[in-house]
Amino acid sequence: MTLDTTIARIEALLYNEPCFTSAALLAHDETATLNEAAEAKLDAMGVSSMLVGDEGDGIPASMPKLMGLLRTVCGKDLGFGLGYMITTFMAATNVWQAGSAVQRRRLSDWLRAGRRVSIAYHELAHGNDMLGNALYATRTEGGYLLNGSKSVINNIGRAAALVLQARTDKAPGGRSHSLFLIDKADLDPNCFDILPRVQTDGVRGCQIAGIRFRDCFVADAYLMGKVGSGTDHAFHAFQITRGLLPGASLGAIARALDTTVRYVGTRRLYGATALDIPHVRAQLAESWIELMLAKRLCRASARGLHVVPEEMSILGSVCKFIVPLRMRAVLKRLALVLGSRYYLREGEAALFEKVVRDYPAVSLGHASSLSCQAAIIPQLPQILRRFYGGTIEQSEWTMALFDDSPLPRFDIGRLRLSCAGKDTLLGSLRHWPRRLEGMRGDGVLDETDYAQLQRLVTALEQQVAGLRKSRFEPHDEAAFEATRRYAWVQCAMAALGAWMGGWATGVATHPKVMACLLDFVLHQIAQTPFQIDPSIERELVDDLIGRAKASA
Repeated sequence: MTLDTTIARIEALLYNEPCFTSAALLAHDETATLNEAAEAKLDAMGVSSMLVGDEGDGIPASMPKLMGLLRTVCGKDLGFGLGYMITTFMAATNVWQAGSAVQRRRLSDWLRAGRRVSIAYHELAHGNDMLGNALYATRTEGGYLLNGSKSVINNIGRAAALVLQARTDKAPGGRSHSLFLIDKADLDPNCFDILPRVQTDGVRGCQIAGIRFRDCFVADAYLMGKVGSGTDHAFHAFQITRGLLPGASLGAIARALDTTVRYVGTRRLYGATALDIPHVRAQLAESWIELMLAKRLCRASARGLHVVPEEMSILGSVCKFIVPLRMRAVLKRLALVLGSRYYLREGEAALFEKVVRDYPAVSLGHASSLSCQAAIIPQLPQILRRFYGGTIEQSEWTMALFDDSPLPRFDIGRLRLSCAGKDTLLGSLRHWPRRLEGMRGDGVLDETDYAQLQRLVTALEQQVAGLRKSRFEPHDEAAFEATRRYAWVQCAMAALGAWMGGWATGVATHPKVMACLLDFVLHQIAQTPFQIDPSIERELVDDLIGRAKASA
């Protein structure tokens, strides 16, 4: 079964199976219990095995299609998707990166059997400071003795295995931690405890707890990679999760938007529907714009794993920083539209409040938005020097970030801890003026649309030029502000690329809508109020109404 057919079958389940109805999902949220019936339906289809590729490395062939699968699994219930597949996917990326052939085969066996794999990095005392983590693996004959605890681990009680980060050297620095792939069945049950479950506001169905080890023996065979290489391997694996997980979350946002549109289309106020209120229409149109920008950046990021893996340290970080942040803003905007209805757990909008509580988990994980900004800051000066240091030749892969051309196989060995100044997405900014001229020459753009788009592209380049004046000290507020502006420019580049690459469909193909997206980005960079053209607003709201009806 292919990823495409699996996605189609899951979508059919979401609409036809009682275990996926709003009532069922809310019942499990109320009781903070696993939706075992839904998991059994997906297990019967072998969904977990889609995390296993056909090649010897065990990596799925298509990262964009894998992102689509994760998005579909999460689409109706983010918490369910996190427990059923996302956590195991996050663990799997570490095995793809650091595991031996034997360890990859063991992972494949667990996934094909529908088992879960947990990932244990977090220690609450150290937050996102992985180098400060203290769980210790002491060398002993034939292996290591584990002592210490890990916190907030999803599925730890029911997982067949776990990827564990442990300190193997008391010295500070990046060479003091190692990664282990541990089969829980092989552990002495007297040497570890599963800690009490953590109560959470969102993703309430997830079984989140901790684990404590006391002189717990693990064999040498469980070590992934070399001793002391755990931090490097983790940062490489994070490039995959940062590149795909924001896109996986967008199904929930699209569903929340559809729910809002359906509700305001039936809510009667002042002799008309709420959908006729100008402020409501403006909020919905801006939500459409933000979701469209997010989709395009996430798609470029997923394709980037194949096309420019050496640049994923920057592209994945941009995606993980700005997409969850902006989607939370979209949810806040939609909550204002729904008013008191947004926190009610009955009626048409019943699931909306659950999405609002669940979605912050997307910003956290093993890389918060803030830590992603911190990963961008040291790379930006070299990116800007390269951008302005000479002629940027258009790579043969530039358009492959955006179009539907066949992708090369994802080569995980090409991931790098730094992009070394290479930024194909930003570099595309130099090529759009010439492509716009070509579109005018081919009659695709009239003079008015051409002039407007060229003006907006020039304004974006001026924004990039302004970044050169920024300070990039890691603890300087100005550096974080520069990453915010840079990330918005990258959203614009991804949107332009998708439009020119022929990926846009429907109303999004219109030049004036493309101009609207760029204008919105520029206002976000400047942090000034955005006023949408009434004719564009009408087109976007009509598109939303059509989408909402189709998904009902």
